[in-house]
Amino acid sequence: MIGGTLSQSLTTSPLYPFWHRCNDMVLSWLLNSMCSEIRDSVVYFGTAREIWEDLTVRFSQGNVPRIFQLKKELTALHQGSMSITAYFTKMRILTDKLNALAPIPKCVCAQNTCTCGVSAKLAAYEQINIISQFLMGFNEVYTGIRGQILMMQPLPTLSQAYSLLLQEENQRAAPVHNVSENVAMNVKFSGNKPKPIPYAKKNDSTKVCEYYHNSGHSQEKCFFLHGYIDWHRLHGKPKPKMRTGVTGAVKKVAQVSANVPDRPPPASTPSEVFSEAQCEKLTRMIQNNMKTMSNWSAGSQLSGSFS
Repeated sequence: MIGGTLSQSLTTSPLYPFWHRCNDMVLSWLLNSMCSEIRDSVVYFGTAREIWEDLTVRFSQGNVPRIFQLKKELTALHQGSMSITAYFTKMRILTDKLNALAPIPKCVCAQNTCTCGVSAKLAAYEQINIISQFLMGFNEVYTGIRGQILMMQPLPTLSQAYSLLLQEENQRAAPVHNVSENVAMNVKFSGNKPKPIPYAKKNDSTKVCEYYHNSGHSQEKCFFLHGYIDWHRLHGKPKPKMRTGVTGAVKKVAQVSANVPDRPPPASTPSEVFSEAQCEKLTRMIQNNMKTMSNWSAGSQLSGSFS
């Protein structure tokens, strides 16, 4: 009816009611499939063929410009930030539209008598073009899997190549996701972890623990009293037990040393302070002074007796 093969019957013909019913049905299909602006311009046509011919004149486009546009879009297509699924879907739509406008020629010879095999050759040639175009649009991170696909014999189809690349994408996404989670956990843990407090050196004799009675640390940092702190490798273990024998001896030594008063340092001998000549001179001076003192004492006693 649209193509003109079923012409309009005469109104007096017994087939006219059937033709009129079919025409109204096709008219409703066409009008309901149009937007309101186009529908208003063709709503007053009487037959479906008139509407179809008007639309063909206004909107028909040659195959060559459309094929050129599709090939241009197909050549400029790249993955970019798209996923493999989105890229494959867009690629598949363009290739299907191109095949609909410019289908691959096929051999018209009978299968039993055909000797050229042009259909298989054209199909293999078209498959190489499609796979090459599909792989060229991928990002450089898929260079390895792209080379493997091109080396496969026989060459996989477009759907098989998509499946292989999708597996590669999933394998690349899995470790990146785990690494990001681990980094987030490490950052969170490092933010709450206190900085390790430097512990006193064991040979630091200036500090003495009042609980353990041993030098090298203070009572505030004594493992025997408080247990292991959080940055210690034995954190969470029970407090270390004090050795009874050694601790008792240490306590006794500490008590004895605490009861003994501080003694002044031993005085230096004269030989360590004065030279030998100075010592002899000092000895003579002491002796002369002693003689003078003895004479003075004797005179005092004598004067006292006279008085």
